[in-house]
Amino acid sequence: MEKILDYLSDKEEFSQINSAISNKNTPLLINGISNDATSFLLNYIHKTQGKNVVFITPSDISSQEIYKELKKYSQKVLILQSDELKFYQIDATNRQNEFSRIRVLRKVFENDYDFLILTLSSCMRRYMPKKYYEDNFIDIKISQKFDLKELSELLIRLGYERVKKVEGIGQFSLRGFILDVFTPDNSSPIRVEFFDDEVDSIRIFDLNTQISTSKVKNVKIIHAREYIYPENINKIVDTLSKKLTDDSNDDLRYDIEKIQNYSYFKGLEKYVNFLYPNDDTSIFNIISEDINLVFGEPNRFFEKSDNFFYEFYENYKTAFKRGFALKGQEKLFFDREEILSHISKHNLIVTSQFSSNVKKIKPMSIVDIDVMPSPKYRGDVENLIVDLKNYQSKGYKVVLCVNDEPTTKKLLSEFKENEIIVKSIDKKEKYDINSYNIFLLRDVISQGLIFRNDKFALDR
Repeated sequence: MEKILDYLSDKEEFSQINSAISNKNTPLLINGISNDATSFLLNYIHKTQGKNVVFITPSDISSQEIYKELKKYSQKVLILQSDELKFYQIDATNRQNEFSRIRVLRKVFENDYDFLILTLSSCMRRYMPKKYYEDNFIDIKISQKFDLKELSELLIRLGYERVKKVEGIGQFSLRGFILDVFTPDNSSPIRVEFFDDEVDSIRIFDLNTQISTSKVKNVKIIHAREYIYPENINKIVDTLSKKLTDDSNDDLRYDIEKIQNYSYFKGLEKYVNFLYPNDDTSIFNIISEDINLVFGEPNRFFEKSDNFFYEFYENYKTAFKRGFALKGQEKLFFDREEILSHISKHNLIVTSQFSSNVKKIKPMSIVDIDVMPSPKYRGDVENLIVDLKNYQSKGYKVVLCVNDEPTTKKLLSEFKENEIIVKSIDKKEKYDINSYNIFLLRDVISQGLIFRNDKFALDR
């Protein structure tokens, strides 16, 4: 695939894209990019620029499709999604979505990804400030010394639940000199054995059998809650208490009491702007500035964000009237102007399927790409041969991707019979893309693309 990207980099459209991004002549607007071409473009930007790529999409469905597409280019693909925020008291639910977000946010903070996909709601919601990711973890190493009581208290502060026996993520047990803990970013729990106050061994163990499976020399225990309490909570509790009225529901009083006791609960996210009143709680503050930010269909995004914000505010007013919300909770989500301010700090590439004015974003560079999806042949070799001959007559360079040896042999036989000259190559094989006009490449792509201005076709 790198040879293909290098080949396209010499073409005018892609050369303009590279130049604008490298020289930070951004915002850069790229017209003509449909959903079919998005993952290819994101991978192109990642490979040619050598930086992480963050992609914003207005569609939850599109986010899942792009995620699956990008997984074919890299295993280090993240997607950040959000749960619905409710003002009314809700019972404790499965925390798997929260654990998933904790894992993703930790990787974002550590810059441990190639691609990050952000949905509408994940851009609008507020998060724990960046400094809390810097401070809230425990490094445990062999021979290191700990006060076990203090270690237990620290784990509780990080959001872990103390239990007799660890049965799930977010739990820990301390029996004598044996600490078991199951962190959100590990697939198995960890057992730390102490000799008095010194770490004697660290092992991974099986949750079902409780038997150790392997040894490690060190482990990092990250926070088990999406939001960690600030050290001094009294001022926050005082602020919340003053916002209570005679009409406030008792649920709000119970929540404030839990906050005062540093007790974690489902619904703490409703108070995020009170927990961190003077901090930047945007996802874009956690994301490194040294990335390329690709914003897909911003006009659609902002239209949907305005509708989202309106619906949320109407729900807030109803909840406030009934005593289930406090004054100030209407600011739980960022609005359009705030999001624009956040993304302006990054190298911004805007994509649109059609040539149109992008509201609120003034591009410094504009590139129009003439790209369309190629046909899905699904074993129709006859039509494939017709198209290949058509490509040949127009002077196209063609790369045909296949994913198995039997199909490769069958196609080579058919091409030979029809006097089509093809170079067959393996995914890892070195080759000169200028040596032939048609290549049969052992690689997997989900969608073929035709770049008409560049006379290049990527088929499957």
